[in-house]
Amino acid sequence: MGALAVVLLASGEVSFWGAAALLGKPFLAALKAKIAAWFRRPAALPKPVSRSRHRAEVLLLALSFLPYYAVFIYLLFFVPQNATLHFLAWSLVAGEVMGIVSLFMLGGQFWERLKLLFQWQGEQESVQAHGA
Repeated sequence: MGALAVVLLASGEVSFWGAAALLGKPFLAALKAKIAAWFRRPAALPKPVSRSRHRAEVLLLALSFLPYYAVFIYLLFFVPQNATLHFLAWSLVAGEVMGIVSLFMLGGQFWERLKLLFQWQGEQESVQAHGA
């Protein structure tokens, strides 16, 4: 039964790729576009976030770094037991989850400002200075 299942799966794959080769490049391009359309969604404008939500999420983002320092200090000054190792590991996981949740909850405007931090502005400033 196992061999029969493998043969059926393999023959299905071979048939698919053989049909794709016979139908040609336009068919593959149309198939690719059809599948990509399922996963694409139109880009939406970022929704504004209230000031209190922004502050709460920035605080949550800042607090997500604390478990790393707490675990580091604990491991530096105390001898961990087996039970405390589990607690330390789960506190690191909780810090990761808090960081990820806060980044998603901050909204699109925060992401746009965050992207601007990593863009080089030097060329734009020199073009503006020479153009004026």
